[in-house]
Amino acid sequence: MPFTDDINAEETPSFKEALSSEKIKAIYNVNYISMAGNLSSGVLIAVVLFINFGAFISISWYSLISSLSFLRLFFYKKFQKESMYRPNKFWARITFIWLILTSAAWSIIPAFLFKDAAVEYKIIMIFVITVIAAGGLSTLAVKKSYYMIYISFLILPLSYHFFMERTFTGYSIAFACIFYLFLLYFSGRRQCSVLEEGFKTKIKFETARNELRISETRFSAIFNEAPIGIFYYNSDFVIIECNEYFSKILRAPKPALIGLNMKKLNDLRIFPAISAIFEGKIGKYEGEYSTKISGTTLWVGLQTAPIYDKIGNISGGVGIVEDFTEKRKVEEKIEYQAYHDSLTLLPNRDLLLDRLKMAVKQSRRHGYKGALLFLDLDRFKTINDSLGHQIGDILLKQVANRLFNLTREEDTVARLGGDEFVILLPELSDDLHHALSYTKMVADKVHEALSVAFDVEGHVIHTATSIGASIFPQPDESHIDILKHADMAMYKAKEESNSSTHFYDTEMDEYLKKNLMLENDLSEALFKRQFEIYFQPIVEIRTGRIKGAEVLLRWNHPELGLVFPGDFIEIAEDTGLIIPIGTQVLEMSLETISTWSEHPFDKINHISINVSVKQFRQAGFVDNFRQMLEKYPGVAEKIILEFTESILIEDFQNTLMKIDEFRKYGVRFAIDDFGTGYSSLSYLKKLPLDILKIDREFIKDVLIDEDDAAIARTMIDIAAHFNLKIIAEGVETIDQVHFLDNLKCEFYQGYYCSKPVKLEVFKKLVTDNYSPEIR
Repeated sequence: MPFTDDINAEETPSFKEALSSEKIKAIYNVNYISMAGNLSSGVLIAVVLFINFGAFISISWYSLISSLSFLRLFFYKKFQKESMYRPNKFWARITFIWLILTSAAWSIIPAFLFKDAAVEYKIIMIFVITVIAAGGLSTLAVKKSYYMIYISFLILPLSYHFFMERTFTGYSIAFACIFYLFLLYFSGRRQCSVLEEGFKTKIKFETARNELRISETRFSAIFNEAPIGIFYYNSDFVIIECNEYFSKILRAPKPALIGLNMKKLNDLRIFPAISAIFEGKIGKYEGEYSTKISGTTLWVGLQTAPIYDKIGNISGGVGIVEDFTEKRKVEEKIEYQAYHDSLTLLPNRDLLLDRLKMAVKQSRRHGYKGALLFLDLDRFKTINDSLGHQIGDILLKQVANRLFNLTREEDTVARLGGDEFVILLPELSDDLHHALSYTKMVADKVHEALSVAFDVEGHVIHTATSIGASIFPQPDESHIDILKHADMAMYKAKEESNSSTHFYDTEMDEYLKKNLMLENDLSEALFKRQFEIYFQPIVEIRTGRIKGAEVLLRWNHPELGLVFPGDFIEIAEDTGLIIPIGTQVLEMSLETISTWSEHPFDKINHISINVSVKQFRQAGFVDNFRQMLEKYPGVAEKIILEFTESILIEDFQNTLMKIDEFRKYGVRFAIDDFGTGYSSLSYLKKLPLDILKIDREFIKDVLIDEDDAAIARTMIDIAAHFNLKIIAEGVETIDQVHFLDNLKCEFYQGYYCSKPVKLEVFKKLVTDNYSPEIR
């Protein structure tokens, strides 16, 4: 930093070192003058020595003086080359040694001359030594201690010799020498002080100049290289200077910016920040800005500050500009992604809830009714599993486009995830009847729009949707409640039929509470083994005898009584409890079958056990089931594992591998609900299956619906072609039995024979050779 405080600066080690360096330089820089003085004066003394003492003394002494002079020249040259590499103390020590030797060489002269020399020679000697001493003032005065030693070595011997003559003249000259010594001392001290002040001033000046040069370099680097735009403008708002980055930000060449009058800008939103400096304030602006020259719209941050002249008046300002355009784009992208679905680009759950919350507030304030439609695509999972997720994603995009195109600008179409969509209809009407009518009309439009087949990568896909609707606002109903109510209504619509709309009511709230209670009780039911297995007989049509059974699950709830799978299996699937429940069912079934060795159970051909998709795909399913079979030997031959065709769709090779593993133990396999999904007949050819089951949906109207009859006939023929046993499900009348018998269907199960019953009842039916009438 610059030496702004003289006293503090002179006390610093760096300043003292710089001052010492300047003194040493001053001593060495007068080397030639000193050398010339010594050599020329030495000639005169050498002549006197020659006259009085002969050539040897004269030459010897002069050689000493010359050697010392050239020694100083040697160190002067060395100083010029090496002064940067050696400390000041080294050069000061060399100088000190030299001045001791030189002054000593001059001081020995009186020892030879003064005793016996003539008066004129003594006068010459006094003259030469006083001149040499005075010359030392100009060369050594920068270091007071050096100078004092030097002149003392020269003058004191003279004074001593004159004093020792013990004459009036000798005393007078001795006193004059002493007086001259003090005169030289005070003169040297004053000169030393003057020189030292000069050196100090020089050091401070050079330091300040260096600091200024560094500051200018730094400022230049900041101004030219800083990744921010900097510009200066005068009191007329004219830009007088700017850096390259400012030019880069504004997408304009620097010459086009210099001289630009900012009063004439097209976009004056930044002008208040520019003009604020003339009130002595800091100006700030952050936002969009349209450039005058390039016409580009940017997002900038601007800060201005005043510049003062020498008398303190504001002469202009400096502005610093940052380009936030890319940062803003990234923030907008992140914000968009946070509130929009990445697949369909529709608003997501967060944005929907935010708009729904606002819509509820507006509705309460203005007395308008609004509506929320909750949509779920029917059979989307089957489409996704059979045709692949890529096809499913494209279908969802097309669905989103159709929904968006049939709504108003103020409506919101959102995707919550999977195949669930929501349509928010805000501020419909202050009349409830009108709001209901409009909501029903929109729901009908949705059904109509989605009933048209979709063309997805060459696949013609037919789909439909179940819609739940909730009218808001209701007393004490939050926006979260509205979404939950519409969701509940959607599930009610799905239970009723495809392509239906259902409005929320209080009964559905009770339904939701019941489901929540079942979800909480499932874990306890598993732990307390509240699940029971029932058996539905499978009858051989030709003989009318019971030849097998399907194991069906029941939950003996301590409060609700008997709970059927339809009420809790979906919950078990969602919570992941379906796997331990399925394991428990398998173990109960195998344990029960292992006791059926006596007559008449040896006539039972098979017991069918349903396996869920999640259970079958479980990594350790094969090993766990093998351990159960080892625990109950002889049971495997009677087991038929039933699974739906959705297991075949995804990861076919893994399914085939597991079936092969099971068949090694004698376990057989049946496909349940075949024909209701999108499975291919090629699976029947590739898989080692044993039984094909006709779903109850095709049996229910087989006597009155020719399409159902044709499907049943086709499936029986397919089973015969692939050498598979076939079982018809849901048989309830003797006429259905006759129809199946005519088609050569081998087995059936259904209420015509028996509902699912407990083990004791099933044992009695088998023991009594129960046979429902078929003729």
